[in-house]
Amino acid sequence: MGKMKILIIDDEAIIREIFLSAFDEYEIIPAASGEEALNILDANKNIPLVVADISMPGLSGVDLIRQIKDKNPDGRIIVLTGYSSKNEEVKAVCQQTDGYIEKPFDIGKTQNIFKNLLQGVKSED
Repeated sequence: MGKMKILIIDDEAIIREIFLSAFDEYEIIPAASGEEALNILDANKNIPLVVADISMPGLSGVDLIRQIKDKNPDGRIIVLTGYSSKNEEVKAVCQQTDGYIEKPFDIGKTQNIFKNLLQGVKSED
């Protein structure tokens, strides 16, 4: 059985690199933009978890999450944010998702979040 896939969407290369190096028990698929992420999701239906930055140029994280939810209502999504959760738009989006991670994020806590959300999900390779 292959590694569980996680799509990481962030316009900051360093964030994508941290996920690639720190979470090698998963197949991390990086995307630098919302548009790139939607193309990846259209081509690959078996990505059980998406981690999306809320603030990106182009297609915003808020709009991206809405589009992902429209395509796959049962998919798991975590919001990655450098903003406080007090922002009303962030709060609204977080209610549609499975949680959020604030930057800078703790790798150990994030690993626990991934394990909890992916428990019982079968990898389809």
